[in-house]
Amino acid sequence: IVVDPPGLYPEPVRLAGASADFRLRLDPFAVDLGRFTIETEPGPGDAPAARLAGSGRVTVEDGGWQVGLDGRAARLEAAQLLALWPERIKPGTRRWFVNNLSQGTMTDIAGGIRLTQGAERPDIALTHEFRDADVRVLRTLPLVRGAEGVVSIQNNALTVTVHDGLMAAPQGGAADIAGSVFRIPDTRIPQPTPARLDLRAESTVTAALSLLDSEPFRFISRAGREVTLAQGRVSAEAGFDLILKPRVPGGPLERVPFV
Repeated sequence: IVVDPPGLYPEPVRLAGASADFRLRLDPFAVDLGRFTIETEPGPGDAPAARLAGSGRVTVEDGGWQVGLDGRAARLEAAQLLALWPERIKPGTRRWFVNNLSQGTMTDIAGGIRLTQGAERPDIALTHEFRDADVRVLRTLPLVRGAEGVVSIQNNALTVTVHDGLMAAPQGGAADIAGSVFRIPDTRIPQPTPARLDLRAESTVTAALSLLDSEPFRFISRAGREVTLAQGRVSAEAGFDLILKPRVPGGPLERVPFV
């Protein structure tokens, strides 16, 4: 099956199969989707085909079209999820996924979308767990490898919680950042966009200090010290209020408030 709605996908989406049970009423107009299923083609590598199931309702009221869809899937590879996600629906949030949550397997996926004619943008909600993923919590920090955690999109906020994962620090080895949380409170705000990173790290002292000395922080260098100033292990917590925006190559880095 080839799906190619006008203006939704840059190229047609290929599906292994799809089915739906529905009821159509004409006065007033309503379509009730009691159940629909979508089966994707196999993903990259050895990724199996994925199966999505859901329900929905389409009506025409005084204000125009009203569309509500809810769906679930047991497992999707990151590439399969993005292939089904139209670029015009929450483009900023989708772009974050493309740039910061690569590879990996998504499990226990539940989502919903509400479309109202005349509304500025659709309302969507999405939650899923992830494992064996590469996660970038901040563009200038190393990737979190083999990450496990949860992604939630609720009330226009994007929250990523890492339950397990290692970040290779510039010096001192890897840091375990289990318990770290990255959050964009309102994804509707275009760049520059406020965000918050609550970073937890268990590592050698050198690894923790070298992460704090990464761009855009440079806390250790600004204090005139070296990241090797102490030995041992440490459990550290730090919170950073961020402004997400494109950086001009060669341009200055802004100071980042932290606690």
